[in-house]
Amino acid sequence: DLHLSLRRQRQMCIRDSIIGLLNDKFGCKIFIAVGFLLLSFFYLSLSQFHDFFLLFFFFLLGGLGMNLADTSLRSFIYKRADSRDGKDMGLFSFYVTFGISIGTLIGGFLLYLLSFNILFLYSFLSSCIIALFSLFIVKEEKVEIKDRWKIRYRDHILSKHVIFFSILLFIFTLHWGVESTCYAPFLKQAFGLDTYLSGIYISTALLAMSFTSLKAGSVVEKKSRLLFITGLFLSGLGHISMTFKPLHISYIGRVIHEIGDGLFNVSFMWVLAKIFPKRIIGGTVNFVFNIIIIAQATGSIFFSSIGYSLNYSVPFLISGILIILLIPFFIREVYH
Repeated sequence: DLHLSLRRQRQMCIRDSIIGLLNDKFGCKIFIAVGFLLLSFFYLSLSQFHDFFLLFFFFLLGGLGMNLADTSLRSFIYKRADSRDGKDMGLFSFYVTFGISIGTLIGGFLLYLLSFNILFLYSFLSSCIIALFSLFIVKEEKVEIKDRWKIRYRDHILSKHVIFFSILLFIFTLHWGVESTCYAPFLKQAFGLDTYLSGIYISTALLAMSFTSLKAGSVVEKKSRLLFITGLFLSGLGHISMTFKPLHISYIGRVIHEIGDGLFNVSFMWVLAKIFPKRIIGGTVNFVFNIIIIAQATGSIFFSSIGYSLNYSVPFLISGILIILLIPFFIREVYH
């Protein structure tokens, strides 16, 4: 399982980097459209076919479509960041997290009333509409990639400031690995929550991140450093306090953590938009997100072992303390 996880993360890093470079060269909207079109075929296949080999093929298409759409949407938001205001970033973060939260709550309820096939057909139609709509995104700036394009990317990615910032980011995003492997087991072990109640705990707390992101987007231009540091503190504090009992104290701690992550995510997007030139930001930003992917994989492997061996609350305590210890170093960087 660990081998497959690492292999998957490596493939994602390679794909995201290539897609980011293509976004700089050819723009984002065509890749967004193709991505959602591939996703629509994937959802249609789930409603129509039951043959393993056919579904295997469509799962490959769906995975490619998801990567194309996700990476290109991220590139598009960053490319617009310094020509408009931070509200774009806040809205982007809001819609992503709000969709996950509401989708988890409503999806389970709709499955109780309807069938999988109906939901797959709905996903097919909505993906087709999004693919068509994405073709009408505003005109984009593209990079004229010549012989020295590698040097242009390398100089920005390998600067001392970016390398040190990336190391700090790697340590911070280790906690995403904790959440991907230890979250549900922790809720079951500490509070006896079943899958349904764990879903409510997780998805409703995530709403705090959604609305925090929306608010943060409206003030990030003037208060990006304050939001960044405050987000770090609340994220670490929340990770620690969510291990406390009783359940309502843990839930409050989780909400605090989500608020912190919401502040961090928007201000982090704003910082990246200022670090890298707009014209090559697709390739450079997705390099940074590859670091996040590697950190999440590392955190999953390391902290899941700790949780299994000791207690599933321990990874949350360790990662929360690590985040708070990073604050002085991040202060040095963001006020550089």
